[in-house]
Amino acid sequence: MGRIIIPASMALLRAVGYFLEEALTSLWRSRLVNSVSVGTIAVSLFVVGAFLTVASRLGDVVSRWTQKVQVIVYLEDPIEQRVLESLENRLREDPAVESLELVSREQALERFRALFRDLSSLPEDLGENPFPASVEVNLKLGHQAGADVERLGKEYRESPACARSNTTCCGWSGWRRASAWCGASEPSSAAS
Repeated sequence: MGRIIIPASMALLRAVGYFLEEALTSLWRSRLVNSVSVGTIAVSLFVVGAFLTVASRLGDVVSRWTQKVQVIVYLEDPIEQRVLESLENRLREDPAVESLELVSREQALERFRALFRDLSSLPEDLGENPFPASVEVNLKLGHQAGADVERLGKEYRESPACARSNTTCCGWSGWRRASAWCGASEPSSAAS
């Protein structure tokens, strides 16, 4: 009798076919257990993916917040142009100041209406525009510590142009720690 010689490629194909057939048979015999296992793995992968997505987005938000520390100086109404120019020049010369933007009463009203559409008729109900003009001061990266913010607030508290000043640090108003009010009265405990 002669021996049948099977080429190596055919033997490999037969072995792969045999393993696939046995695997499918084994999977079919224990369908419920395998379905639960696959479902558990899918849920685990989903949870890990969702966690990584949320963590990366929160990291982006935190980095944006920490890069934007702002001091807002609310201006007296009415304010003389020379006093306003003097305040702007002093702020521009300060080494901690990166940029500043003058926000008029009308711009403040427009911002309010854009942010709070449901309350857009509130200023008309009050009879006048309740929002003061302000100067928004953005601080440089190296000068965003609490000490620099405190210094700016104290320095401009005495300015004749200033009604009050407020700091916005990392997206929240730190009234107790970093706010400086100009004028005769301190904020009430409700503002704290």
